[in-house]
Amino acid sequence: MAGIIRDFSEGVREVELLRYNYLGQSKYQLIGMDYESFGDSTQLKEKLEELRICLETELLDGYRVFYQE
Repeated sequence: MAGIIRDFSEGVREVELLRYNYLGQSKYQLIGMDYESFGDSTQLKEKLEELRICLETELLDGYRVFYQE
């Protein structure tokens, strides 16, 4: 993910991590696509914090990486 952000880095100074949301499953069914489940609940705050630290460490360029609690 850090590599993709760096590729599009011009003008990007913040990255917001969004919690996984399984509620889109019905929309996939409506358009006839298979839905690949990543779980049946959103991530815990601890997991988001782990991801935030990892991404911030990989970017190293003063990006603000955050998530909504």
